[in-house]
Amino acid sequence: ASTNRSQSFVGLDLRTGAHKWTLPVASAGSLPFQTFGYLGEGAALHEGVIFRSDAMGMVSAVEAETGRPVWVRLFSPSALYTNSTRAPWSTPVPLVDGATIIVLSPDREEVLRLDARTGDVLARRPAEAFARPQYLLRVGGTLALVGEDRVAFVDIRRFESDPVRMTQRIDPVTVSGRATVSGGAVLLPLRDGVLTIDPTRPREASRTAMELTGNLLALPGQLVAVGEFEAHSYLVWETASSLLRERMRVQAHPL
Repeated sequence: ASTNRSQSFVGLDLRTGAHKWTLPVASAGSLPFQTFGYLGEGAALHEGVIFRSDAMGMVSAVEAETGRPVWVRLFSPSALYTNSTRAPWSTPVPLVDGATIIVLSPDREEVLRLDARTGDVLARRPAEAFARPQYLLRVGGTLALVGEDRVAFVDIRRFESDPVRMTQRIDPVTVSGRATVSGGAVLLPLRDGVLTIDPTRPREASRTAMELTGNLLALPGQLVAVGEFEAHSYLVWETASSLLRERMRVQAHPL
């Protein structure tokens, strides 16, 4: 006996949530004892087109309004049936760079630049050169490639040939969430704080102790950390002191 593993895109109306379209993307046979939960890939929306790289071996572009395929490119699939796992926050999402997209190949063996209009491969580089990244971030004109125990940096315009700058090894057990970009730096949440990484000097990363970390949201004047059970907001001193002065003024002159 066998079962089918399949994936589809589903389009919903952003305002009402009503179903607009369904697009079957791919399917593959599997044995019943090989069925298990699977962490899917993320997608990028740009100028009305959804871009996505899929572990089943496809990179595709689909019109968001209609579900019409713009293009589909086939690559080697990842090992679908493996005991290896990745953290839930490490979902890869394509990066839009001008008229191109930068993605991890479906098998995670390459970093690719594709023409956003046609899907043609314009540049590629082995993922091993970047210590096998799990997802990609953009820091201005720099491409940040976040791996399990290192973060690599290259010029986004020529990632296929630019010398790689890399952090020192980071204990993967201490990572507590997805890295984010703020103020021209990469912020990587750890169990006991946040590692701030300057793309120009990644080996000189600085650590800031924090009571609670997790997935980070950088906002003007504050950093929000969402952990497994709690969410904390950390204010920069300028913001905190301004709030304190306003609170003292109100308390001194109550209505």
